[in-house]
Amino acid sequence: MSDIVDDDSISFVPVLPFAPEQFQEIRHCALGVKLRAARLAANLSIEAVSERTRIRAVYLSALEEGRLDQFTAPLYAVGFASSYARAIGLDAEWAAQAMRQFIADTPNSWRRSGWVH
Repeated sequence: MSDIVDDDSISFVPVLPFAPEQFQEIRHCALGVKLRAARLAANLSIEAVSERTRIRAVYLSALEEGRLDQFTAPLYAVGFASSYARAIGLDAEWAAQAMRQFIADTPNSWRRSGWVH
């Protein structure tokens, strides 16, 4: 007899570290999570990536954390995401597109007031 349970009657209810209404904002952090995971997998510090890309560490951290308010314009966020991805071995075009989507989907409260939509 096997110890593996194969029972469709077992249900799983995930415990989320955030309120369900916050999911829209949190799900967009996927790009930053992937950038951070790839950086850590490559055993690189933020400072090492900063040296490779010549992008200040504060902006790289902002990318990882999805803090768009740190950028003066969307163009910088897209370009920095692309450069960051390339520096750690990810697809730069994918990162640029993911950032464009992140910007498009981000609530206006996350944007600087001067950004053009």
